[in-house]
Amino acid sequence: MSQVDITRNGGLGSLGRNYRILGNGDGAGNCFRRHYSSQFDGKQSGKSTNKIVGNIPEYVKIVEVGPRDGLQNEKHIIPTAIKVELIKKLVSSGLRVIEASSFVSPKWVPQLADAKDVMEAIRDVEGARFPVLTPNLKGFEAAVAAGAKEVAIFASASESFSKSNINCSIEDSLIRYRDVALAAKKLTIPVRGYISCVVGCPVEGKVPPSQVAHVAKELYAMGCSEISLGDTIGVGTPGTVIPMLEAVTDAVPIKKLAVHFHDTYGQALSNMLVSLQVGITTVDSSVSGLGGCPYAKGASGNVASEDVVYMLNGLGVKTNVDLGKLILAGEFISNHLGRSSGSKVAIALRKNTCASKL
Repeated sequence: MSQVDITRNGGLGSLGRNYRILGNGDGAGNCFRRHYSSQFDGKQSGKSTNKIVGNIPEYVKIVEVGPRDGLQNEKHIIPTAIKVELIKKLVSSGLRVIEASSFVSPKWVPQLADAKDVMEAIRDVEGARFPVLTPNLKGFEAAVAAGAKEVAIFASASESFSKSNINCSIEDSLIRYRDVALAAKKLTIPVRGYISCVVGCPVEGKVPPSQVAHVAKELYAMGCSEISLGDTIGVGTPGTVIPMLEAVTDAVPIKKLAVHFHDTYGQALSNMLVSLQVGITTVDSSVSGLGGCPYAKGASGNVASEDVVYMLNGLGVKTNVDLGKLILAGEFISNHLGRSSGSKVAIALRKNTCASKL
């Protein structure tokens, strides 16, 4: 086995990063298989609360949405065994909340028609929680029957998007979700709420922060344990995300909120950073940057979990995720899909490692 040490100094001021990369040296296809570790040097700037980056939390929870949101748009049906193996690899990396699948009608999302089989296969996997998406009471009942211990519901801050995505108005969707929340409460099952189009809508354009706050308040009132704010088409910037967060935090305790950014315009990490600065401590991401939204043209690409972990490592924020193992999980699913990883970190490290062998 060959060994390569690479030291780089990069972004975020003087935060240095050290890489220790181990490769097996048996060709370009395998040169990426190595142990990766990066360590924040606290001696350089002390805690991650300083004049430059602001009040960054010490720990951030990552909700991995790759197996559901990341794969739901894939045209070719992915074998259940591949989905299960991906989930196991994600658990192995240290991720503790992994959205496993969705109990929606196979007519609408055929890729996730095997939700019951996936849940059965991971029933005995320990060390993580596996919430699933449930669009209505029927989906909730099917999820519970399949062994789901946590569920999620999804509303929109845009009237047009609500009608195109789930075929009903915002208010009608909230009525539907109150039934789910009530049923879940009786079984002591936590419910996570998603809000799509929190900054912009593919039909209506800009979405007023007040509309997002209204939906968030309704989801909180019905008992959602956490509410994830999604920039579905990835048009947000710090300048539009901050007013939205200000409006929502006036209606819902900030500790109950999470953010879910798409990287369509390359703004996801900057939006995530300002969200952390205002007090958000939970972020959604998708391994290898998989996924998007089938109802929002051009909105492919959730922010890559690898890139999120790399940024948080550089800030000295704990995630309890092993970046090397996470990168390998991304490589696993990318290889199956026959394309390169959507993670800039994974691509950069592959190039650096392979180049060192030339």
